[in-house]
Amino acid sequence: YSFGKLLVDGSLILRNKDCPASGVVKINVTRFAHVRGGNFLIGTEDEPLTNCSVEIMMGAVNYKNVANHVQLPWTTRSVILENGRLEFFAKPPTVQYTRLTSTSKDTSNELDVEDAVDWQVGDHIVIASTQKERIYTKSGARTEQSEVHKISKVSGKTITIDGTLVFDHFGSAVKKINGREYHIGAEVALLSRGIHIHGGHEMHEKPLYGAGWDLNVGCTEKVTRGCGEEGKGFPMSSIKTASFKFSGVLLRDIGQHAVRHAGVEIDGLISNNTEDADGSFMKHCAFWRTHNDAVSIRHTTTKFTFSNNVIFDINGDAVRAISSGNVIDGNLAIAQRVPQPQCAIAYEVTGTEDCRGGMYRIAKGNVLTNNVAASSVVAGFLTDGDECGSTLGGNWENNVAHSVRDGVLVNDKLADPDYHWPTTHYTCRKVRGVTAYSVADQGLIAWYITGDIRWSDMHVIDASVGHASIQRVTNNDNGKVTLQSRISSSTFAGRWPDQTCRKRHTFQCRNTLLDSRPWCTNYYDLSTTTDSSDHKFGAQGILEPVFVGPEFSKATTAGEEKFMWMEPDNYANVKGRTTVTNVYFDNFDGYQSDCGYRSHAVMPNLFANDTFHQVVMSNIKWGSGVTNRSEEHHV
Repeated sequence: YSFGKLLVDGSLILRNKDCPASGVVKINVTRFAHVRGGNFLIGTEDEPLTNCSVEIMMGAVNYKNVANHVQLPWTTRSVILENGRLEFFAKPPTVQYTRLTSTSKDTSNELDVEDAVDWQVGDHIVIASTQKERIYTKSGARTEQSEVHKISKVSGKTITIDGTLVFDHFGSAVKKINGREYHIGAEVALLSRGIHIHGGHEMHEKPLYGAGWDLNVGCTEKVTRGCGEEGKGFPMSSIKTASFKFSGVLLRDIGQHAVRHAGVEIDGLISNNTEDADGSFMKHCAFWRTHNDAVSIRHTTTKFTFSNNVIFDINGDAVRAISSGNVIDGNLAIAQRVPQPQCAIAYEVTGTEDCRGGMYRIAKGNVLTNNVAASSVVAGFLTDGDECGSTLGGNWENNVAHSVRDGVLVNDKLADPDYHWPTTHYTCRKVRGVTAYSVADQGLIAWYITGDIRWSDMHVIDASVGHASIQRVTNNDNGKVTLQSRISSSTFAGRWPDQTCRKRHTFQCRNTLLDSRPWCTNYYDLSTTTDSSDHKFGAQGILEPVFVGPEFSKATTAGEEKFMWMEPDNYANVKGRTTVTNVYFDNFDGYQSDCGYRSHAVMPNLFANDTFHQVVMSNIKWGSGVTNRSEEHHV
């Protein structure tokens, strides 16, 4: 079937009984498909499509006449839901992703995995990178090692690929630290789905200029991308609703590199008479190559569910949730190449807030559970946290970030003003529920946040620095304010049990605006210059937090280039107190590291000031891998 413009005012329905003998349905749409009060339905939630596959192909960009085919504000090359029902269901795989149980070397063609899978010969899979980058690695200096292959055979828990691996991918049996289990093998995820929507380019062909296609759900007065042709549609309401349900759908080459909108833009979605998106969802879907953010739940939409999806090859965020009350659960994001298309480098100083990126950029008041961020040039999770004592219902549990630059980045400015990110004026915030490992820079980093912070249920292993933070007051200090940083019920380990050492991962001193490099060099490297047998700093657990005010301020450090992501460019001159309680430390070798480095559970900060209270530690438990631990294994 071929359409120039597909306008759905009535009903367009495909069920299993409608499938042709060929088992394949192809729909070509040159410009857009617009649901404006009608029903575009493939399969049902109770009876997903199994008798045939569906391919929906948007018109490929004509690069000799780009002006006629780029995405205009009224959504050329898009699927649009203004109101009505857009519901696609294909049978989802029983297992969305699994993990390697043993390392698969380059040139190998077999993958030993944790779970038996129902995947088929010819399906496409992605194997996540497990590389730990050097500290402060820039976007352009990073080689993404996640890779895609076709399945040639499945036998029990062994998958054979068509071809051989280009890179090594780490695999392991379950690791245990302090009785807690960690599954740390490279993720192996299925990309193929029964319904496949793409931009008219072959799987191996990356569109020039990032010219993908869009899925626009909802319509608002200021953002009219979901309002249909030339933005003439109208916003939803309790009497003009939409049902958006996708399950078992592959969205490939989605998003437009040159615009500030996600591949799936959910804006003003109202699915019921309570004027929220409750009942609408994306589940068991896959994204393959996004040319901007994969999914954006804008400030106009609440109670949307995004669960058990795989998102691979991301230019931008995997998930951006600006509103509260949404459920983001069980998703796997692999390979974030740049924070946003307009960012030249990660953590760019002269760029926008968007350049301080994360695979999951999540506002307050959302449920974020069981998600994985694997391989990113920036942070796995970026948030401003939830307010202490908040009743918004936000909950973070059992999330994982690995092979990333930072595990969790907490910041007050998470997006540029046109995204309508909620304003926060926290006196106290909480962040919890993340495991971070194989981290190049910081496992947990709070960057120039106002007020107090409480970390809990955080577990950081094999990071250059497990925890670092800079907290600030906005007014000149009168001596009455004491900022507080609290870490509780958490784990810090320099490495995994039986893990071999990682060469080249030492703490590095760099120039900053105030140029603290001489201080840093004297403090952290002096020992090696005076005694060649001494060791440089390697993995550190908790780097002492720093508390600053506006006095003597050169700038608020943004990251690179001249700035240093780990150091402030104001003097530490306000009162501060750090409390560490119910924390387990293990595998910090002190001077005994086989890599020739020093690793420490707790490390003083060269910016520490005598206005700070001493760090208060209680109920601390030391593992057997900590050198010079207390005899009682607790403090």
